[in-house]
Amino acid sequence: MGRSIMGSSMLAVLMVALLISGSHFEVVSARKKKNIQFSYYLHDNFIAPGITAVQTISVSGNFTGLAEFGDQTAFDSILREGLNKTSDFWGYHSGITTLLSAPNNFFITLTADLRTPKYNGFYVVQGRFNSSNPSWVLPITGGAGDFVGASGYLTATLAVQDLVNGIVVQYDANVFL
Repeated sequence: MGRSIMGSSMLAVLMVALLISGSHFEVVSARKKKNIQFSYYLHDNFIAPGITAVQTISVSGNFTGLAEFGDQTAFDSILREGLNKTSDFWGYHSGITTLLSAPNNFFITLTADLRTPKYNGFYVVQGRFNSSNPSWVLPITGGAGDFVGASGYLTATLAVQDLVNGIVVQYDANVFL
């Protein structure tokens, strides 16, 4: 009987030691994450040919009227190195925005698929933003390829707003790897 108590005590000590050492390694690895920063531009086109964003759900059934709570837009937007439509191709932002009940507020979920000379992989972004603000910040929640284990944030700023020729959004990425 004394032996099983001794075995249980040893097991408990071992478990506590593993928990303590495991939390120590998490803290150490969090400190070793490096921060990379880069900027790129999303080019959206709402008119054919080459449409990159389209309203997929209209709560009222009216796809040409004013947007309302619950309306969704799917997008597969082109990313470029610069503001100019002919600048180097960098990948895609693919995802969905949903209009929320507060004016100009959206929920967005997207995958940034980057194929640049320096990076090959993707990261995931999701959050709430107010499109009437001059810029908005969204959290990076994960990634793959060169962005495995990514966290951080993406700052978006409307660079060009032209519904005929398309909009351009500048993204400043702050990624922790």
